[in-house]
Amino acid sequence: MASNFDSSSHLDASKLPLSPSGQGGEVLGAPRVVAPDSDAASTERLRAIADSSFDLICELDSEGRFTYQSPTFAATTGSGLSAKTSVFDFVPTEDRARLIAEYTAALAGTRIGRNEHRLQCVDGDQRWFESALRGIGTGATRRVVMVSREITARQRHQLELESLISLSKTVHLQNDFSSIAHVTWQQMLPLLPVTALLLAWRNGGEELHIAGETKEGAFTTTISPNSHPDCPLWGVLKSRNAQLDNAWSSGLCGFEFPVRSFVAVPLSGDDSTVSGEANGALFFASERPFVWTEEHQRVCLMVAEQTSVAVRGMKMLDSTRAAETRYRSLVNDVNAIVWEVDALAQGPTFVSQQAGSWLGYPAEELHDRPKTWLRVVHPDERRRVMEEIRAHKNDHLPWQLEFRAATANSREMRLQVLITPEIQDGKVVRARGLTLDVTELRQHMDALHQTNAILEATQEASADGICLVDDRGQVVSHNRRFAQMWHIPPALVEESRDGRQLTAWVLSLMRAPDEFIEKMNLLREHPESSSHDEITLRDERIFERTSAPAKGADGRFFGRVWTFSDITDRKRYESQLAHRAFHDPLTDLPNRTLFLNRVEHALSRLDRRGKAIAVLFFDLDRFKTINDTMGHERGDWLLQEIASRLRDGLRPGDTAARFGGDEFTLLLEDLNGLDDAKAVTERLIESITAPINFEGREMEVTASIGMAISYSKHDRASDLLRNADIAMYRAKNKGKARYEVFDTQMSAQALERLQLEIELRQAVKWNQLRLAFQPLVDLAQDKVIGVEALVRWQHPERGLIAPSDFIPIAEESGMILPIGAWVLREACRQAKKWQTQFADTPLKMSVNLSARQFQGGDIVREVRQVLEETELEARFLELEITETAVMEDADATIKTLEELKKLGVKLAIDDFGTGYSSLAYLERFPLDALKIDRSFVAQIGKAGKKGRAGDRSVIMQAVQTLGQGLNIPITAEGIETPEQLSQLREMGCAIGQGFFFARPLDAAALSNLLREKASPVAQAA
Repeated sequence: MASNFDSSSHLDASKLPLSPSGQGGEVLGAPRVVAPDSDAASTERLRAIADSSFDLICELDSEGRFTYQSPTFAATTGSGLSAKTSVFDFVPTEDRARLIAEYTAALAGTRIGRNEHRLQCVDGDQRWFESALRGIGTGATRRVVMVSREITARQRHQLELESLISLSKTVHLQNDFSSIAHVTWQQMLPLLPVTALLLAWRNGGEELHIAGETKEGAFTTTISPNSHPDCPLWGVLKSRNAQLDNAWSSGLCGFEFPVRSFVAVPLSGDDSTVSGEANGALFFASERPFVWTEEHQRVCLMVAEQTSVAVRGMKMLDSTRAAETRYRSLVNDVNAIVWEVDALAQGPTFVSQQAGSWLGYPAEELHDRPKTWLRVVHPDERRRVMEEIRAHKNDHLPWQLEFRAATANSREMRLQVLITPEIQDGKVVRARGLTLDVTELRQHMDALHQTNAILEATQEASADGICLVDDRGQVVSHNRRFAQMWHIPPALVEESRDGRQLTAWVLSLMRAPDEFIEKMNLLREHPESSSHDEITLRDERIFERTSAPAKGADGRFFGRVWTFSDITDRKRYESQLAHRAFHDPLTDLPNRTLFLNRVEHALSRLDRRGKAIAVLFFDLDRFKTINDTMGHERGDWLLQEIASRLRDGLRPGDTAARFGGDEFTLLLEDLNGLDDAKAVTERLIESITAPINFEGREMEVTASIGMAISYSKHDRASDLLRNADIAMYRAKNKGKARYEVFDTQMSAQALERLQLEIELRQAVKWNQLRLAFQPLVDLAQDKVIGVEALVRWQHPERGLIAPSDFIPIAEESGMILPIGAWVLREACRQAKKWQTQFADTPLKMSVNLSARQFQGGDIVREVRQVLEETELEARFLELEITETAVMEDADATIKTLEELKKLGVKLAIDDFGTGYSSLAYLERFPLDALKIDRSFVAQIGKAGKKGRAGDRSVIMQAVQTLGQGLNIPITAEGIETPEQLSQLREMGCAIGQGFFFARPLDAAALSNLLREKASPVAQAA
């Protein structure tokens, strides 16, 4: 940064602390001026000194703002000579108060201030400086000159020394690894750029036990070469040399915290480590790349030395404590009274704690009063005990005695005393011994026979067959259940003594006796082993057998215990469950999971056989109608019949599966090519389309079938199935009751359809939908009486997308519901505008409802809400429902139509004549209009099958007559010619719409048309 000391500066002799005016005097780091030649010369000299000094020199006004900065000061801090910039802006908050106090004193002239503080430097670091502050000038021009010298290195060395001294004082007081790591972490945070610290130590073996500290807190963990193979700690331990990396790859360490640079120092220890490797390591980590200087490394080495000593001291202390605990356990935790007696003093010198807890006397009384021990001996036993003691008191060999004892709370015990004398100069000087409580042992001996009887009863009550086999493999004993399971004759049980006949009988019932003998021989070679498996008998029963070693009290193996459980029913149930897991419960055909598995296996065999496979996707046509009309029970029967025909029509090795609902899939293997697949498919079609005799009626079922063929094992089962599904939909779209073979064009079309579906989901959100309106004309008066709202999709890239391209997708994906709701709301909103704009000729708004909207259950609530929001009168809204939709569930349709009618809206059936309406239901529907499908209108004037014109007019006349009989007006769709209009008027058709009157228009264009058509709209007719 350039110096702020230039020719425009207002610095003069009176302002510099080095001026000859006598105001400044000496300043830290500046020479004394003795004999100035003149003010100008003095100013120039002092300016040169200040500009050339390595110290930081600045001049501050009464508020601490800069009036002068030396080039060194400006370059170091990056500050500018600004009236708003204060030196205190560059001082950290924690140092600011002390510097302000010294600055205030210097400004007041009470003393020359000195202060150690930090400054924020241009490189982002905070460095330490020692500053001298001295006031100059008088009155309002009073200022302070501050000369600063960097002492960062000195401060760091001081901090290092203090931290290392503090570490040496505290780390050796810790008694576990976590505490040592925590103290080291706290002391090193001011010195090193660490974000994590690990103390790793090996307690034998290869695992490293780690106590760590991070900014988030402490943690402990254990790592091994297998779990963390790339951890740099392994290299440090093996080489026993410190390692450093300034840009480590963070993911290689395997720790949960980030590591980008580190210093790892090995820790020396005892000889219990892996040969040639260090005991442990201290790991200093930073989460960013960092240049570890020699100073940093030196500190790390000194810290590691302190930590290593602390760890060794802790381990030595742990060893001492462990040894003390072991010895104390031998004495105080052993299940006996340990004691020592001085033979010369005739008194005990040591008695373990168990004496007080067992006998109920205070420990000090047993220790200090030898006669108390006589009270412990039962009165009936005292004479005998005293005689034995006298008889053995001079024995040089260990001896023992046993007696009954009475505790302080009168509980009787049986004690056994083991005495070992200590001999010196041929005399017994002391005796040591153990006093054991053998009360339970004596009681156990009494209960042993009773226990054996209970064990025998338990064995006999077991539901399993149990037998004991000796080391030669012969049955030596067994329970009754064993004899029942193996159908052993009673005579054989009674007469057999050596077990060989029983063993032969058991082997004779097994399906694979040689395997059983081989297993027995193997277990005989490994007597400590156990086994668990299953065996199958000749009569198809399945036993679960378990073998465990029979061991005596002395640890010797004397045979084996075999246990047999009859699991025949369980295995049969498991087999049924396994079958159900991979088969359809209704048809017993393989399910989706098993089918895909078989396709994968078939694909894997393709290259070896040089053949092809084909996957067929069957979807029954109009099954939902059959199911709804016949009922679900008969629908299930029909699915079972179709499954049976598919199964019977397949070649050996092929697979038929049910995918769910009315969908079936087939796998055809070992095909020579597409012709083979077509031949099999056509034969299957003949099979399933053959008439089905059901309750005295013949029924025909057809299917739409998609086929995908593969010649390579590299194809995937899921892809084949998807391709067959795509081909099946192509077959449905082409009229059903046929099959289609998948080609790549189908896949592209499917992807195109999927992309269109995805974009359609955003069409409402992104306001891409538009409404077009087509007039409804009163044919008698040539007058527009309403409009039909038609949805259009204005795609930003594809342009206008025809409804025939996106409405079917909307129906299948469910998007028809939000689209239909949008159309209803926007149409009613526009209708309300036209009601206001053309108040003299109010128009009705006709809106189509999809089948999913109508059958959803919320259509009444939705219509009511829209009418309330738009404030449109219900009588001006006409809802159109397709003939197919209203006949889906006629009874439910009547209820919904009646609820809509209560709202006041008009109701019409759209596309009348294309469905299968029941006239009985039609009469019950509360309808306001029937709309004849455009296909009938288009045939007016054309020749019929018999060559006569007007055949379709007869149908039109019949529909008109039906409407008159039901008192329902008829609306004709698709009027395009004057001839069609003329005949429709002759028939008495009330309302018409079509291109003859107007194509669908946007709202603005239709508004213009309504203005222009104030006169009759069909003069040409």
